Amino acid sequence: MRYDRLAPAVAVMSILVGLLALEAQAGRSEDNALLSAIMRSDEAAAAKALKNGANPQARMLSGETALGLAEKKGLSKTVELLKTKSVQTAPAQPQTPPPVVAAPAKEPAVAPAAPIEEVKPEPVQAEEPPAPAAAEKVEAPQAAPTPQEPPREANANIQAMLDSKILLGDYNGIVVDFLVKEGKNKLSPDQRQQALDQLVAALKEKTQVSKDEQLTMALGTLVGIGMGAANDDVVSDAGSSVESSYASEWATWVDAAFNLIHAGYAEEAANFFQFGLQHIPYPELKAECVKGLAQARPNEAYNFLMAATAKPTEEEVNTALRLLGYLAASGTLSKEKQDAVIGKLIEFSQGMLHTIYFRAAIYGLDVSGDPRAVEALSRFKKGLGIASEDRRPALRSLLLTYHDNSVVGILEGMTKGGFVSLNNPYDQLFAARLLIEAGNDTGFQWAQTKLEKTAKGFFDSKDEPDFRPDIVRILVEHGGEKGLKVLKAAFPKYKNGDWLQTWIATGMLELGDKTEIQLVRASLNNPSWDYTAVRIAEALAKHGDYSGIPALQDLIEKRPPKKSAGMQVLSALAGEKDKTPDENRRLADLRIQIANGLARINRPECAPLLAKLLGDENYYVRSTAALALTELTRPDALSGLSRAMKTDFGLVNQRSRNPEIWAHVVRLAAMRFPENATTLEIVNQGAQEPSPSVQFLSAVLQQ
Repeated sequence: MRYDRLAPAVAVMSILVGLLALEAQAGRSEDNALLSAIMRSDEAAAAKALKNGANPQARMLSGETALGLAEKKGLSKTVELLKTKSVQTAPAQPQTPPPVVAAPAKEPAVAPAAPIEEVKPEPVQAEEPPAPAAAEKVEAPQAAPTPQEPPREANANIQAMLDSKILLGDYNGIVVDFLVKEGKNKLSPDQRQQALDQLVAALKEKTQVSKDEQLTMALGTLVGIGMGAANDDVVSDAGSSVESSYASEWATWVDAAFNLIHAGYAEEAANFFQFGLQHIPYPELKAECVKGLAQARPNEAYNFLMAATAKPTEEEVNTALRLLGYLAASGTLSKEKQDAVIGKLIEFSQGMLHTIYFRAAIYGLDVSGDPRAVEALSRFKKGLGIASEDRRPALRSLLLTYHDNSVVGILEGMTKGGFVSLNNPYDQLFAARLLIEAGNDTGFQWAQTKLEKTAKGFFDSKDEPDFRPDIVRILVEHGGEKGLKVLKAAFPKYKNGDWLQTWIATGMLELGDKTEIQLVRASLNNPSWDYTAVRIAEALAKHGDYSGIPALQDLIEKRPPKKSAGMQVLSALAGEKDKTPDENRRLADLRIQIANGLARINRPECAPLLAKLLGDENYYVRSTAALALTELTRPDALSGLSRAMKTDFGLVNQRSRNPEIWAHVVRLAAMRFPENATTLEIVNQGAQEPSPSVQFLSAVLQQ
């Protein structure tokens, strides 16, 4: 597998998989409605928002008031109403953080533009990935709603820590999130302000990235590749998490920057977002930085990205075009700048000189949600000079984002194969998948025909890819009841116990049909199907059957067979490549998948297995296990969480992951099990850790 083929697909995939909807700034929904109405020049909607209780003194993140915005827009009725309401509501209530008006974020409909890679049951060897498998990012926990408590009086111990500037050298996004959310009232207002001030100062220091660190981060974007599986098994999505481990620290910092906006540090957060656009190499995080900068400084975001479309390298221009789509969707630009952004995307979606930018422009037009994109995207419906790599995402966007049903007929034609067909097999699979996502019967009929064909026909090319494993996945993910019907029809076409029959039966179980559960359960211990076994264990658990957990325990122990020194010498003399490192990486990916699966199963039996993984030789596996333990909602997790506080989680981007993971463990234990004696021990452990930010968090929780 070559990196030059892989890198574009990884970049697009990581944007799609990694993107989340942007949470609006804290504030009343009526305030958001008021500001949104004024930006749209909708005076009736503005009046309705004020009638419903909107604060007439609401402000944009930029500091501009609703009144100032209305005056700028020339909305005389709204201006008069705002002035009247401001007088009526005086004296003003203590001001809450200003709401931010932003267009609802959506997951892009554009699929990876690179040809759809065939997923085979045979082994797939990866070429020398620069790093082992990865753990998922540390995500801020979702705190259960708790009654608001008044801020506490200043604590002398906490004050002594703050006076020593304890947080200045140890920025920790988890601690920022804690102080903004459930820890907001656990300190006096002045102490909370001091803590955030120190963390913001530490953030400024941490964002001075050296060229070596930039190179390390950039290498991380190349590692998100799927590892090969042994014998009759399908590679899972575990390999795709590799990049997320490199990005994890930056992802936490991006999330924390949005929290700093909530806490009143809009200027500092904007500086970080601008830094991120220049230095963070991960596309999905750049997109988040665009959203943040669009809230705080829309004009700077506009100038930065528009200028980048004139950069000399193809990669820089393509990145800018993709991110311009998010800026257009933010709702923060003036009409003039919004028109310019859409015009720029349309410009790069046409013309012979722009062919290398088509996919990025299509992506930008898709995420913009602007109806003017339809005409530009429609150019790609048909034509001799249009590449499949450009046509596919355009069709997907037209159908799923802009609901252009004229695409359906084109897709139905693309599914047609046969001896004289010019349709690429990958185009057929793409079209069928899109039709299935849209609920169209033609897609399901194509899938059933392909699944029920257990052997190649006389006219079939021997090199034609076998899409049947992919088709099962697509039907499970998008097919619903129609997909289940196709799987049930295909099941008897295969030999009893055949891998594909088991794969289909597992899909049926995932869709709620327990008819073949005995076959699925019997396949758990096939030594060649380790990745499949993880999927089976989760599918069984959804139906209250936890017999797959012992199989996962066995897989945790799995390692490559060791060769004696003599055999290693003989193999080397024979010119045989030592495959042990590749197999170690594959099995590390497997253990990462197992850890995440155990978190989703969420049973008492899962806790000791995750605790065991904390001692794994691969620190990405260790970090995944620690985070998985924080996802368990049972007190059984506490023993493992205590052990996690004594575990080293290695380096990512030349920085230790320990402080963030330890902070996450302490915080989640206190949040989920506040009355448990082991929780107190974990918090006390945190107070003894070498990380100042973890010491501070623990001290606050000890109050």
